Amino acid sequence: MKKDNYMDSIRMLKYFKNARLEIVVLSILMIASCVMGILIPIFTANLITGITDFNTKKIVFFASLVTLLTLFSILENQLTNRIYLKGIKRKVFIDIRKDMLNNILNLSVSNYDKHSSGEFSERLRHDPENVSTILTVVQYSMFSIIKNFLILGYVFYVNFFIGLAYLICVVTIYFYQKHSYKKVENLEVECKSIHDKTSTLLNETIRGIRDIKLLNMFKSVNKLLVNKLLEASDKNADRDLLSQKIYNITDTLQTIGKFVVIMLGVLMTLN
Repeated sequence: MKKDNYMDSIRMLKYFKNARLEIVVLSILMIASCVMGILIPIFTANLITGITDFNTKKIVFFASLVTLLTLFSILENQLTNRIYLKGIKRKVFIDIRKDMLNNILNLSVSNYDKHSSGEFSERLRHDPENVSTILTVVQYSMFSIIKNFLILGYVFYVNFFIGLAYLICVVTIYFYQKHSYKKVENLEVECKSIHDKTSTLLNETIRGIRDIKLLNMFKSVNKLLVNKLLEASDKNADRDLLSQKIYNITDTLQTIGKFVVIMLGVLMTLN
């Protein structure tokens, strides 16, 4: 199973060939964003210290730095989204859909008998969207990894034991997310199956609408369609709620971890 996933990942790389320049630029911007994410809190702390000490030069210096970095961060965020949406996502989507259309048109006739039209249309519509979701998760994960790595290095530089505590927090969150997102993947598979069936039913209903009306089966078919749409909607809601729950718990764990690290630092300072 792991070998198949690895081979699928390798095959996916061909869709990113036309977006190599954008990927390089995006990586640089992500690293810059991570660095700013670390520097802004440090400079803000120095600014607060300058205010409490009534140090005018320190206040002006760090206030200027925080303002400039914040403005640069906003600009960087806008540029990152533009490169991702207009560059990487667009090019990858086009290449995937071209490949899918080519494969569908070159299938043997027996495949069209085995699979419904709804399955083909859903694959063409939703598979690239699934890739978009994966790309977003990868982008966020890469950002978190780089940022945590930089923070971890800085904390270890300040104090080894505080760095060790922060490392434990990061590892704990990683294993929680790894375990939890397996449940999201299972729900995603169920959602996809339901959407395929619903799309097929809708296509067949539209094709046979004349016969359905002549046979006076409109109410029963309508009830079946509504039930299928409700089932798909409920399953999507379950998936989204689980994803939000994972995000909230992750955020809570990060907050607790930061609090533990700060308290550990305070205790070590007092001793």
